[in-house]
Amino acid sequence: MINIRHPRLQEIAERHYQALMRYLDKHNYLHDLEEKISVTVPDFDFKKVILASPEELEIIVDLLTKRKKVGFPKLGSLYTSFSKRKNSLGISAVKLIEDLDLSVCPYCNRNFIYNTDNKRPSEIDHFHAKSKYPLLAMSFYNLVPSCKVCNHFKNDAADKKLINPYDTRYDWNALLKFRLKVTAADFYFNAKSVEVQFENLAEDKETRDRVRNTISVFELEDQYKHHRDFVIELIQKKYLYSDDYLNALYKQYEGTIFRNREDILRLVTTNFVDEKDLKNRPLAKLTKDIVEQLDL
Repeated sequence: MINIRHPRLQEIAERHYQALMRYLDKHNYLHDLEEKISVTVPDFDFKKVILASPEELEIIVDLLTKRKKVGFPKLGSLYTSFSKRKNSLGISAVKLIEDLDLSVCPYCNRNFIYNTDNKRPSEIDHFHAKSKYPLLAMSFYNLVPSCKVCNHFKNDAADKKLINPYDTRYDWNALLKFRLKVTAADFYFNAKSVEVQFENLAEDKETRDRVRNTISVFELEDQYKHHRDFVIELIQKKYLYSDDYLNALYKQYEGTIFRNREDILRLVTTNFVDEKDLKNRPLAKLTKDIVEQLDL
């Protein structure tokens, strides 16, 4: 539910492609692969397949569904190597997450995807399943870092149209907002009196359906209802930290403890509220939207 954005995203993707090309060329696989791709998906070559944008990936998927199944076992074996921490490719799943500077799962924005020195608790989701579309097994924008929970849920997505976190056509911050609804005056003592709702702001039906499918596939409504206590704390902080108090703190510590007002809000909410920082901490999107609603 957050976008994957990075100022050097194209550079990272190009490095991914160059590493694959060197490996295939070294092992004399590139020529055969190019020939097979030209027959299977006309107008695409190896580079175009590996660097295909999310929109182009959908075009390739449409082309593949119209043809008899054609396997690309070499790309599948390359992914097997890619998923290992140390391999001969010069790139890996761990390196991808580090390069993207991504700390939390973009699908749910609930779980960290940090990797330890010895193990990889994060996973890589193939946005278009590699079992069904092996040609896309190593396509850069088909490799989505995720938590284990979301990758598991995603396996049941079938052919539902979802939103690829890399897709620049869709801005999650504009398409979906968390909304707070209080149903009873005793919400401080009864967490069930607070509801976390999703507001689908997409203007066209196709995008609304993608947003709705994403919420459904990852069971986000059910997952986020368990964060009522977190939202109640934000309400409490709204009244504990008045504008006057926050302004006084900022004035007193500007340039020493706080660089800007966002730093104060991060201290108060224990989370990030700037859109560019939503990738850094779980529940940041929820925090941002509720803080805006509360005018904290």
